[in-house]
Amino acid sequence: MPSISKEEGAVIENLFSWCASADDLIIIKKSIMEARKGRGLYDEAIKHNGDLNSFKFSVADATGLRLKVSGELSRVIWFIVKAAPARERMINAGIIFGTWVYTDALCKYPGHAKLNGKKIPLKKGARIGLFKRIHTGQLVGCWCFCKPVLPF
Repeated sequence: MPSISKEEGAVIENLFSWCASADDLIIIKKSIMEARKGRGLYDEAIKHNGDLNSFKFSVADATGLRLKVSGELSRVIWFIVKAAPARERMINAGIIFGTWVYTDALCKYPGHAKLNGKKIPLKKGARIGLFKRIHTGQLVGCWCFCKPVLPF
């Protein structure tokens, strides 16, 4: 999913409303799209491996954003980047399915409540439309996760 939907754009604007200007939001959205494609700040996120304090300085250097904005952006990008390798580890361990876990306190997408407790294929993701599929943690503001369903 290289583009940002209207719903996700609204979530981004809400997440960054306390610290980002309109010009900052353009940079933020571009950085998020690039990280999803495996470019831009993706390699830096992998390199820092969850050390968000160090990662925010790399984000600030790469984007020119203030540290407050960079700290929030580093958190968002890290959660997007870490979802795919976690899914791959489960698949490599022979786990084919997972159970979608949604908590309204963490996820900004009320539509994900319908997916809560559903068994989904890890490679394909959950179907949310006729032709659209989604993985846990793929969207900004979605902190849903997948509980592995162990094979018998």
